Amino acid sequence: MMSTKLEGGIISYKGYCIDLLNELARYLKFTYEIYVSPDGKYGSETENGTWNGMIGELLNEVPKHIVCFVCCWSVCCF
Repeated sequence: MMSTKLEGGIISYKGYCIDLLNELARYLKFTYEIYVSPDGKYGSETENGTWNGMIGELLNEVPKHIVCFVCCWSVCCF
């Protein structure tokens, strides 16, 4: 997934995962909002045993609802 910052601070996303998400949203009739973790990381365990990134956000119950998928080398996991 690639992102581009447009005029007015709007971020545009491109790539296979966004195309897949758009098709799922169209077919299943839902809307979505992309949320990027404030530290920009997926998540890894820190030296003190806590987690950062999206995993840390989930464990600390920051978002009320979260759905994420990670695409690597054309393999997608939901």
